[in-house]
Amino acid sequence: MNPVRRLFADLVEKRLWPVALALLVTAVAIPLLMGGGGSDESGVPDPSV
Repeated sequence: MNPVRRLFADLVEKRLWPVALALLVTAVAIPLLMGGGGSDESGVPDPSV
């Protein structure tokens, strides 16, 4: 059995797959939420000459 299947079978056997799924979703969601939504403008208007 390959290591990925063994890991998955172990998580299912110990009933830890929901915890692993939550950690995976969190690990993907946090960088997307923190990195997205920014604008290129600094919010400070340029001084007119």
